[in-house]
Amino acid sequence: MKFKWFALSLAIFTLLLIFPLVPSKPQISHMLAMIVLMGILWLTEALPIGITAMLPLVFFPILNISNANQVSINYFNSTIFLFLGGFIISIAIEKTGLHRKIALNLLKLLGQTKDGIFLAFALSSWFLSMFISNTATALIMLPIAISITNNLASELPEVFKNRFSKAILFGIAYSCSIGGIATLIGTPPNLIFHKIYSINFPNLPEITFSKWLSIALPLSFILLLFEYLLLRVIFFWNLPNKIVNSNVLKNEISNRLKLTTSQAITLVVFVATCLLWIFRTTIDLGFLVIPGWADLLGLSKFVDDSTVSIFSALLLFILPNDFQSKARILQIDDLKKVPWDIILLFGGGFAIANGFEITGLSDYLAQALVGYTHLSGFLIILLVCIIIVATTEFSSNTAVASTFLPIVASISQVLGIPPIKIMIPATISSSLAFMLPISTPPNAIVFSTGKLKISEMAVVGITLNIIGILVVAIYFHFLF
Repeated sequence: MKFKWFALSLAIFTLLLIFPLVPSKPQISHMLAMIVLMGILWLTEALPIGITAMLPLVFFPILNISNANQVSINYFNSTIFLFLGGFIISIAIEKTGLHRKIALNLLKLLGQTKDGIFLAFALSSWFLSMFISNTATALIMLPIAISITNNLASELPEVFKNRFSKAILFGIAYSCSIGGIATLIGTPPNLIFHKIYSINFPNLPEITFSKWLSIALPLSFILLLFEYLLLRVIFFWNLPNKIVNSNVLKNEISNRLKLTTSQAITLVVFVATCLLWIFRTTIDLGFLVIPGWADLLGLSKFVDDSTVSIFSALLLFILPNDFQSKARILQIDDLKKVPWDIILLFGGGFAIANGFEITGLSDYLAQALVGYTHLSGFLIILLVCIIIVATTEFSSNTAVASTFLPIVASISQVLGIPPIKIMIPATISSSLAFMLPISTPPNAIVFSTGKLKISEMAVVGITLNIIGILVVAIYFHFLF
């Protein structure tokens, strides 16, 4: 089936070259053909996504879109190094087991009642996915969840056990996706936005780690709250408050709470990295101005968030695993765990965004959108969110962001909508994939337990999709 999509994409690409969509502007026509080719290949995954992402390196020079050097620059830049450093930090968190300590400590704190246990899993998944991949987070949380749900109170009816187990599994999957929204490194679409925004709006203030956090963290928490309320309404009715034997929790948590040396060192690096990201630039709260460390050191024009990211990553290859051995927290072999295909995908997305600008396709699309200026800002944001959420249910959120964000940037320019009000909602919408097992890896991971049905995930997911679309549109229209 995938070969058919590959053949179809090549056929359409060839036809668009022979019969250009804009005959008077060959560069724009060639760029449109490339977008169609890569869009089909990404959305269907007829080729590995990293391989598709490298097509501009070959076709942009051949089609006279841009020269080889201009294209190559898109594949290694500060945004990509921000992601690379963040991912190396996440590898250290996983390798040392720090993630499991965080989850178990939260379970100890909250896990005494049905709501407490659910919130322990939801909050752990939500928090961890801000800094490590949602796939890794789901894989981390699943064994703990299975251990707890397999030891529910014996006197509970089976139907109650099934409902509570489903609530936990849905909570893990959805919290992973929602948590990734909160930070700039939480999920690839956020970093794709970061670069495409800088390409299209170079004169606007930079979206730093702290700026993104101030915008997206409250929204992420609101979505998490709606997720909790929805799952509680669907699955918690008639469930007794005490649903797990306290001895089970004690056995699960015992002897696992004390930090090892490597975990403590990794935690210090992780916290320091977050603080350096947040306080890099000056924060003006109105009643209080907190000067950024880069401004104080006179480095504001020379460093960015990727500087912090790579510095912390390097520390993890230098700092000892413990004070008795010569081993380091990370070894060179750990770099094999870096998702290089996603890094290539970033580059392909940035190449497309750059192609929009240099071929004049952005201006061309902008003029074509003039007819929609009569629509209200809220309706435009709502429509963009609906289209992207519907698309991301069937394809990679990274591919969706790479394909749609350059177009949304053009919409922002022609309709006079500030990019924060429409590009960030579009970015966040690409992560609202709740409906199907294939929509996102956390969905597939919890579905693999055999405890969930596709029909159940579809009903719960589409409800949360609708809530998410409305919340995102209202949040950005009225608050920004």
